[in-house]
Amino acid sequence: VRPWMERTLTRLLRERDQRATVEPRSEARERRTTPTRARYLTDITLRYPDAALQAALNETRFLRDQTFQLVGKTLQPDLPEAQRLTPDAFETAYSLNVREVYNDLLTQLPRIRTELNLSPEQAEALARLREAAKELIEACKNTKHLLKHYWEGLHHGAPAVRQFYAGFASLIQTSVETLQRLSALHDDEAFELECDRLMVRLEEADLFRSGQLDEAIAAGRVPREWIAALTHDNHYVQALCRRLLFAVRTLHHVTSEGYSDTHDALQLNAEDMDSLIDSSSTTSGKSSS
Repeated sequence: VRPWMERTLTRLLRERDQRATVEPRSEARERRTTPTRARYLTDITLRYPDAALQAALNETRFLRDQTFQLVGKTLQPDLPEAQRLTPDAFETAYSLNVREVYNDLLTQLPRIRTELNLSPEQAEALARLREAAKELIEACKNTKHLLKHYWEGLHHGAPAVRQFYAGFASLIQTSVETLQRLSALHDDEAFELECDRLMVRLEEADLFRSGQLDEAIAAGRVPREWIAALTHDNHYVQALCRRLLFAVRTLHHVTSEGYSDTHDALQLNAEDMDSLIDSSSTTSGKSSS
């Protein structure tokens, strides 16, 4: 009976995850003071290894969705001034929508690891989920740091500064939209190809790798007081997008049975990645500058 119960519970959790959606935005939700909490990790789901791992996977996906919504909404470049968040306001939104889901997850993962008889593959999957969750939280921290200069940069008087921050905004929105779409993609080869394409775009958009920021500074097109801000914010944008990509990539390969490493064989190696970047840069020329 127990294996049958476990299979049934795991199936129900999968179906619930497929039906689940992020809370709709509303004025009432924005005014709420009770933080969002974990949805799937309960005493019932923590009784059996497969069901517990499926619940942890669902919970991490929920954390991913909450993070995407918060980051995507916060950094929309065309937001009216009244809706633009300061770092402190973002911290409040993060506390309401993301932080407690993460804390609940961190509280329950050790129970799964120590109280249940996990297979080695399931233990590896659990460790991967913890890492993915951590990267989602770090992405939120990157967003908060970015907000220090983000809005002023988007509307700065110097054209070069405006251009660079508009590029940051475009890269973030494209990354979030792409990763949200990839989160529902089941074909491994197509998934990895799209992830690699996004990574190439991130490499191309890196102001230091491309040399764009150095050229603009050397040409005197960046005010001296904005050099440090652009230096730091380029790092935050790259880290933010790469962390979201890492989390989505990890979640794609976790199941209630364990972690699949097939993506290691499908991912581009370093030489292939450099070749794609160089090829793309050659065809695009210097249009970005």
